[in-house]
Parts: sequence; C-alpha cells; structure tokens
Amino acid sequence: ECVLAADGRWVLPHNALAVPARLRLDPATPIARDLDALLGKAPLDDGFQARLSARTLRALGVEELDASHALELAERLADAGRLTVPVFRQWAVLLYRTAG
Repeated sequence: ECVLAADGRWVLPHNALAVPARLRLDPATPIARDLDALLGKAPLDDGFQARLSARTLRALGVEELDASHALELAERLADAGRLTVPVFRQWAVLLYRTAG
C-alpha cells in the first residue's frame, strides 16, 4: 500500500507527510525537498490527500506535518551545513505556520 507524494512518486505511508492546507508546500521548494531528503518524509500530493479523510491517513500511518517536524528539519539542516539564510527564512515561515 503506497500513497502519492507531491513529486509524483508512490511512497510507503510511513514515509509521507499529510500537509494541512495552511502549510501547503510547493514540491519544488528546497524546504519540501529537504523534508524528504533529511527526514525521509515526502509531502503528499494535494489532490490525493484531499480524497482521503484524516482518519484514513492516520490509519495508514501517515503523519501530519507539525512543529516537531519543522524543528527536526532545522536540526538536520544545521547538521548538514545547509541552513543558509534563504533556507532559514523558508524554514522560519514553515515553523510560524505550524504554530498558527
């Protein structure tokens, strides 16, 4: 059983993130790519996610993007030496939106 990621790949549910509407990410942005590359969590395709209830996503084991993911991402970006000013700005916006 796989789910459709925003970049068009099919991934296992535990390797995917449901992204709330207020946090929608363009899959081409560095932050979206880093979620996958550094956390091993690919954002779900918007249309695919819209067809499944939150309950179904949870039952499949898909986590919802929240502040804990944003904080873990910052730690991994820093460890990898990739927390540049432009990336930090995108990350800060993500963290702010997860809190809202």
